Amino acid sequence: MKRINITYRMEKPGEVTESCITLPMTDDIADDILWMEEGSTYLGTGHNGTVRRLLENLAAIQGYTFTGACCPKEVRT
Repeated sequence: MKRINITYRMEKPGEVTESCITLPMTDDIADDILWMEEGSTYLGTGHNGTVRRLLENLAAIQGYTFTGACCPKEVRT
């Protein structure tokens, strides 16, 4: 299991912002995101966009619309 820190961008009328979150995930998903970054199918529409859907929901509960993710980095403890 790896932990990945992902920056995600979001917007609402008149405002654009970003935040980040560290998520634990299986090695295969983490490696795909680290290797492909924004092109990862987990951040897009493939694999049901599992990580993308999570980020969309995080943006929504903050009152924003998700617009993208970038800069994934592995967090080592």
